[in-house]
Amino acid sequence: MNSYSTSPMLANASRRPNTIAIPTAEDVFVDVEIGFKNTEGCKDVLVEQTDADYPVPYTYFVDPNDGSFIAYMNKRYPSTFRLTYYNDNGEVMGNPLTIDLTGESASASNGGLRLWLIDNSIRFKIDPPLPVGVERSYLIQGVGNSAYIKKGTIIGSEGSIGVAELPSGVYTFTTTVDGKLCSAKWAK
Repeated sequence: MNSYSTSPMLANASRRPNTIAIPTAEDVFVDVEIGFKNTEGCKDVLVEQTDADYPVPYTYFVDPNDGSFIAYMNKRYPSTFRLTYYNDNGEVMGNPLTIDLTGESASASNGGLRLWLIDNSIRFKIDPPLPVGVERSYLIQGVGNSAYIKKGTIIGSEGSIGVAELPSGVYTFTTTVDGKLCSAKWAK
């Protein structure tokens, strides 16, 4: 998975077909578009969506040629998505992506990296934290258009990066966590 964005059209009254969850008055449902790329030769994509309020994954197939799919989410609970890509030679399971829409703004989490988009800034929190004063580099890159790139260094494990100069779109934020590259996707 490479991106996600929420729809301005909320679907408060509707329910996901074939679901056990029963909505309450506090539930707010939203359609979330989740994108993926580099699926050449892929015949099918299986999506496993596990919502925090119900531990059994909801599974469905999507067409890899579409490049994205619409997920139905309750804004009261985070959802974790795991995609499995099928081709003639077998299958490849992708890394899970957790999307948490419970706060004021959308957030994404991948391993020890957590992001929030607040106004024109990306807030980040990285676990485990580095000692005070230690720098690490980061890269922000557009998913659909790699011409939009921002690089720099961050000090510490919490902070924010201004992204006002970036146009609306879907981006990845990449940095190192425990000596490994870690990315999270976000939409502006």
